[in-house]
Amino acid sequence: MYPRSWRRCIFYASLFSLGLLLVSVSPSIRPFLFEAARSQAVRSVMAEGMDARPLQIAVTWFALVTITLHLLVGVTAVGLTKLSEVARISVPERRLGTVFLWFAAMAATLMLRCAVDFPRSHAGGYYGTVASYEVAGLRLADVCLFAFAMLTGVVASLAILRTRSWQTRALYATSAVAVAGLALVAIMHSEPSTASVPDGAPPERPHLIVIGIDSLRADVARDLTANGQLPHLRTLLRESTWFSDATTPLARTFPAWISILTGRAPSEANVVCNLTPRELVKANPTVASRLGEAGYHTVFATDEVRFSNIDESYGFDQAETPAIGAADFLIPQFSDIPLINLVANTPIARELFPQLYANRAVTFIYQPETFVARLRRSVRFDRPTFLAVHLTAPHWPYVTAHSPARRATGRPWDDSFAEYLDSVKRADGQLGELMSWLRDAGALESAVVVVLSDHGEALYRPGDSLVEASAPNLPGVRVMPAGHGTSVLSGPQFQVLLGFRGYGPMAQRIRPGISQFPVALEDIAPTLAEFVGLDDATESDGISLATVLRGDQGSKRHIDRSRYTETGFNVISPMKAGFDAERIAAQGAWHYQVSPKTGFLELRPKSTAYVREHKEFAVIKGDWLLAALPTGDGSYRHVLARRDGTDARLVVSTADADMLPSMSEALIQRFGLAVGLVSPRDISAVAHNLPSTVPAVQR
Repeated sequence: MYPRSWRRCIFYASLFSLGLLLVSVSPSIRPFLFEAARSQAVRSVMAEGMDARPLQIAVTWFALVTITLHLLVGVTAVGLTKLSEVARISVPERRLGTVFLWFAAMAATLMLRCAVDFPRSHAGGYYGTVASYEVAGLRLADVCLFAFAMLTGVVASLAILRTRSWQTRALYATSAVAVAGLALVAIMHSEPSTASVPDGAPPERPHLIVIGIDSLRADVARDLTANGQLPHLRTLLRESTWFSDATTPLARTFPAWISILTGRAPSEANVVCNLTPRELVKANPTVASRLGEAGYHTVFATDEVRFSNIDESYGFDQAETPAIGAADFLIPQFSDIPLINLVANTPIARELFPQLYANRAVTFIYQPETFVARLRRSVRFDRPTFLAVHLTAPHWPYVTAHSPARRATGRPWDDSFAEYLDSVKRADGQLGELMSWLRDAGALESAVVVVLSDHGEALYRPGDSLVEASAPNLPGVRVMPAGHGTSVLSGPQFQVLLGFRGYGPMAQRIRPGISQFPVALEDIAPTLAEFVGLDDATESDGISLATVLRGDQGSKRHIDRSRYTETGFNVISPMKAGFDAERIAAQGAWHYQVSPKTGFLELRPKSTAYVREHKEFAVIKGDWLLAALPTGDGSYRHVLARRDGTDARLVVSTADADMLPSMSEALIQRFGLAVGLVSPRDISAVAHNLPSTVPAVQR
C-alpha cells in the first residue's frame, strides 16, 4: 500500500510543481504578445526563426531545465514528507496533505523572496508590499525563510534521533534535505564578488584594457564627475588624458565597437548598422587578432549582446558574454519565474540559463555585480592581456533589478532623463568594482586603460538638437533628438567620452590633463598598436594618438582633420512627418532574419541597400558640421550647422560658405558622390579625382 501511496504523492507533487510553473509564467504571456507586436526583432524571430536549429536547441534546453527545477521542488516536498514521518510528526494516512503543506511552504517562500530580491519582477509587482511587511523589525519574506529553514532543521534532527533499523535510509534522506536546504539558501543571494589573487610579476609588455560604457553622454560624464557623483570615473580620469572633443562614427554599439577594434569607419568595414551579418563585415584584422599574433591573450566581455554579435571570430581567444543569438530576444520574455529569478545570478546559472546569467537585457533580475564576479572567475592576467569590456547599464530602458522606483511627473522625457542619470551612477559603481578586480588581479601594475562611451544618448533635452535655435529657417528638416543613431544633427548622440590612463611604467607615456585635440573612436586601435610596437601594416581611418598622449599638440593637418558620423537603421527617416511605432515595427521586421547556421538574429543582406538609402551622413570639421539628409527620392538635403547649436542653415551649393568645398569633398570621399554637395558641372571633375575604391554612387 505504501509504495503505491508514495507513487501517488510523487505524481501529485509533480502536478503541484507544474501548476506552480503555469502560475509563474502566466503573467509573462500578455507582455510577450505585446512585445511580439511591437518589436521588430521579436517579430522576426517568431516569423521564421523557430526553424533555426540553434534557436530550437536553446528554447528546448530552457524549457527542460525550467521544468526540471520545478519538479525538484515537488520531489523535495516528498522527501520532507518522508522525513516528517520518520520524525513522527506526521502519519502515513495524511501523507498527501503533508506533501501539499511542504510544497506550499516552499512555494510561498520562493514567491516572497523573489518579490523582495527582484522588485521589478512579476512577483515583486504582485507580492512586493506583503513580502516587505515588517514583523518585529524583519521583513515577512525573511521571517518565512527563517521559519522554513528552522522547521526543516528540526524535522531532520528528529528524524536522525528516532531512526533505528531505518538509519541508513534516514541518513540518505537527511543528506538529500541538507543539500536541498543549502541550495535554497544559496539561491536567496546573488553571486559574491570575491577577490582575485595577483597572477604573478608584471608582464614585459603592458596589459591593454578598454572599458566601454554604453550610451554615456559626454556632457553628463563631464558634469557628474565634476560634482563628485561619479567617483570611480573621476578617479580614473584624474590621471588620464581626457579628450574633450571625441566623436563616434556611428552612434550604435556594434558599428562603434567595430571601429574601436579595427580603426576603420563602419562604412569602410561594410557595417551599415547593428546586427550586420558576420560574412558581410570586413573587420579582419582587428587589433585583437594582431595582438593575439604578438603573444597577447585577448578577451572580449560584455553584459548584453542582443544588438552586438561580437564573438571570438573578431580575433578574441575568449568571450565572456551572454549566449549570443535569437534566443536572447525570446527566452527572457518568459523567464520572469520566481524560481528561475532566484537561480539566475548564481554560478550554476551560467550553464543552466546562458541567456539570463549576467545579462543586462533581462533588466528585472540583472545585478551589475554578477557580471564583474563572472570576470573575476574567468579572466586571468598571467601573460600580456588585451581585455575589452563593455558595460551596458546606461542603455535604455535605464533600469536594473534594484533601480529605485520613481513617481511619474507627467513629463515623460524628464522622467527618462532622471532614470538615465541613475543608470549612469550604477555604471560608475560597476566601473569601481571592475577597477578593484583589475587591481586585485595585478593587471594595473603595467597597463594602459582606455575608458570610452560607444555613443551618447539624446533625451529631448535643451541642446540635444543642433538646429533647434534655427528651426524656423530650416523648412522640411526634422531632427530626432531622442535615443542614439537617429540623427547626425543631435550632438549628444555622436559626442562621446574618451580617456587614456597609464599604470606602472606606462604612466610615463600618458600625460594627465584635458586635451582639446579632435579625436574619434577609430583612433583607439592604431594608438594601442603603437604602444606595443606593432607595425603600421593595416589600413586605418584613425590616427595614432601616442604622441598627443605624451603632450604633443599634434600637427595642423591632424588638428584640422575631418571626422565623420552617420545614423543607424531608421526605417522611417526623420525627414518624414510623423512617427508611428507600429508602422516602424511592421516595416522593420521584414529586414531581419535568423541565421539557420548560427541562430544569430541578423540584418538581411538584401536590406543593406535599404538601410543606406535611409541613412543620414555628416562630416565634422572644427566648429562646423555638414549633414546630408535623405529626402526619400534618392537625393539629399544639406544642412550646415555650428556644433554649439547657435547657427544652422540649408545649403545648396559649395559657394554658400567658405568651408563647404572641403567639407563636401570629404563627404564624397567617405560616403560616395551622391551624398556630396556639388553642382552637376562639378560632378565629372570630382569623380575624376576619386580613388578607385570609392563608388560613384553609394546608396
